[in-house]
Amino acid sequence: IAKDITSQKDMEKILRENEEKYRLISENAFDIIRVISPSGYVKYVSPSIQKILGYSVEEYVGKSYLKYVHPEDVSILRKRLTDIMNGEKTSVVEIRVLHKKGFYLWLEITTTPVLENGEVRELVTIARDITDRKKLLEKLKKAAFYDSLSKLPSRRVFHKQLHAAINESAL
Repeated sequence: IAKDITSQKDMEKILRENEEKYRLISENAFDIIRVISPSGYVKYVSPSIQKILGYSVEEYVGKSYLKYVHPEDVSILRKRLTDIMNGEKTSVVEIRVLHKKGFYLWLEITTTPVLENGEVRELVTIARDITDRKKLLEKLKKAAFYDSLSKLPSRRVFHKQLHAAINESAL
């Protein structure tokens, strides 16, 4: 008895090639790629976690996706997870995440659900370090609203604060 399994072997080869391709992409990405279960635990994280946040893959996998998030940003992520579970396609947030050395970095995280039969099977996130961008934005705000020499508020800020104080005192 013989059975032709050529097409099965061809499909297995294509599957192996695709797995290898996606593994190479994931392992060489500059951003952090994570796969999270619907219950909120990290199933996979790319090796770039070591370069960006200082954690090894082993330290990160199996933990809650909220473990290293700044306490003030936890509610933002919980709401986004709920939104995605309720049908939102993609979510982008900017949050602070704890580096292994004890300081926080700003990350821009894009989350996309992986659906199977209309149900969320897992979540794929791509996180990019935007700490430098946040610092630059803060510098620009200071430059726009404060005098660079005296560090005093600009005329626009002064008038805004004056009107707020007048309105508050009128109450």
